[in-house]
Amino acid sequence: MLLIKTTLKAVYQKGIGLFTTEFIPKGKICWMTDNHLDRIISKSALESCSLVEREFIEKYGCLLEDGSRHICLDNARFINHSDSGNVKDGLDEHGNF
Repeated sequence: MLLIKTTLKAVYQKGIGLFTTEFIPKGKICWMTDNHLDRIISKSALESCSLVEREFIEKYGCLLEDGSRHICLDNARFINHSDSGNVKDGLDEHGNF
């Protein structure tokens, strides 16, 4: 779940963009897993979803190494996951902060 205030805005020729509504100092943790608002959907569970469900999960869910998808149910699903983005995850090689 995002730990900062955000809003969604249309971005010309790109779709929907996620924007903060507050100043974020360097090093601030902006997101943490929340068991109420984040879901891991296994590869086998995804295969049993309807086409509409699967397309949504594949569009907004982050692909994990084992083929499962991590999907955020808050605005975090709109984070730009670019390799050159201006936010880094802060996780070590074991997935810990």
